[in-house]
Amino acid sequence: MTQKKQIFKKTFHWNLVSDIMRYTEIKNKRVLVIGCNTGLECEIFRLYGAKKVVGVDIIETIGHDYKKKTIKYVRTSAKDLPFKSASFDVCSSFASLEHISEPEKIIKNIIRVTDKDGIIYCQAAPLWNSPFGHHKDSIFPNDPWIHLRKKNKEEMKLYYKNICNEIVDGCSIENHIDYIYSKHFNRVSAKEYRNIIASILDDYIFRSILPIHIKIEANNKCKQLLTSNIKKELNQYSEDELCTIELYIVLKKI
Repeated sequence: MTQKKQIFKKTFHWNLVSDIMRYTEIKNKRVLVIGCNTGLECEIFRLYGAKKVVGVDIIETIGHDYKKKTIKYVRTSAKDLPFKSASFDVCSSFASLEHISEPEKIIKNIIRVTDKDGIIYCQAAPLWNSPFGHHKDSIFPNDPWIHLRKKNKEEMKLYYKNICNEIVDGCSIENHIDYIYSKHFNRVSAKEYRNIIASILDDYIFRSILPIHIKIEANNKCKQLLTSNIKKELNQYSEDELCTIELYIVLKKI
């Protein structure tokens, strides 16, 4: 194993790329990465021997950290992929789907650009209605579902008024709260994701899709956080909805 692989082996993205290899080989494959950010995931696919890697994201710093001749970066929305149908053998989306609006349109677009016998691998977490769906669990570890319990950023800032000016992870608590209530999350519920997947699998246009693994289910560990007081505050949500953390789907084009 190369030194780079040893370093990447400890990362979240390494684990997910390794998991894809349960379903398909990476070597000599054409790979599309949705939500590639600065390029780490693309680089891992390259190290695994992918013939072609294309990363897609809307951020200005797309691919900034891993600029390689064998990796192409395209700054565009996942809703408007500028690729011909059947262009890729592996299409992945790690921890991105929960940030992008119209996830059904995105998944259908990914299916379109996947070639026959290709693998579609989508992972999204934490989902918005889960205990730390705001992605700031390291900052608010003792207040599960605080982003749902406080209806807007003003309420949340008032709740944390004594620490709003503290600097954590390079910016103030106040700025972290602004991020939580920004457009960086699609706020799609676990129930909606289930309906989206069911609709796609039932759509005659996508009868060429074989579901390999689908997981959108409640995590029992979350139930330990769900106190009677929180249940009362969030009585408009089902326990199942509040405790479903992750979307995990693996599809095969047939």
